[in-house]
Amino acid sequence: MHYDGPIFRPPPEANTILLQVTKGCSHSKCKFCNTFLGTKFKISPMSEIEEDLLEIQSHKPYTNRLFLLGGDAFVLSFDKLKSIAIKIRQYFPGMQTITMYSRIQNIISKSVEELKILNTLGINYLYVGLETGDDATLITQNKGYTSAQAVEQLKKLDEAGIKYMTAYILGAAGKGNGERNALETARFFNQVKPDVIWAMNLMVFPETPLFAELQNGEFVEADELEKLQELKLFVESLETTTELVSVHGSNLLDITGQIPDDKPKMLEKLQKVIDGFDVAEMERLSAMRRL
Repeated sequence: MHYDGPIFRPPPEANTILLQVTKGCSHSKCKFCNTFLGTKFKISPMSEIEEDLLEIQSHKPYTNRLFLLGGDAFVLSFDKLKSIAIKIRQYFPGMQTITMYSRIQNIISKSVEELKILNTLGINYLYVGLETGDDATLITQNKGYTSAQAVEQLKKLDEAGIKYMTAYILGAAGKGNGERNALETARFFNQVKPDVIWAMNLMVFPETPLFAELQNGEFVEADELEKLQELKLFVESLETTTELVSVHGSNLLDITGQIPDDKPKMLEKLQKVIDGFDVAEMERLSAMRRL
């Protein structure tokens, strides 16, 4: 297999075969992200992709799900993705799902009709890096798009029938801005139809631009209590039908449920933790989590 550079895949794809079609991230400018720092973006030639498909076929001939590697493999053009999907189906006629990471900008270049074609070829699930629906935070974290642009692109996925999971980073707006981040992000999601929203806490890595801002005081981290309060307000304000998952190594509290059905018990659990919040204990656990 032509695995080259950092290899990352979403937690739900732990048992999925990985096929490399790109290396690195085409953007690689988000202030909080260290995933592909120093990795030059590269598109795999079709010859390598086909060699890898042949190797997969020799070991797993009945494969029905593939994850296409790269920080945002959906950056590939419609024609390139169509060719890859057709090639995959030649080797695996029973292929059900071809999935990958996508940025909002990756969707802009593709029409709804093109997205529908990709869907029929098996590209029917994407992991979209959103992180926040708050325009101020999108700017400060250098995401490269506005919330209105993101809504427009996710509505295209909804119309094309392509399901997607997207992340929400608690604390991304910094100390004192959790309420705004929660309300704006809930307002954002209430306009679209995500299959899953994965909530996680902001983690500031030493080699990132955000860490430099943290060191010089331009950015101040929200504490654990504020992030819990942000999550509670987000759940209260979320009205779209989706699954909310808050199970991540960065989180001190794991909650998962269907919105709106499980909202009451999720809020009850959050309120109980907030009411009994022990600052010293939470900071101790938070410090242990960072080790």
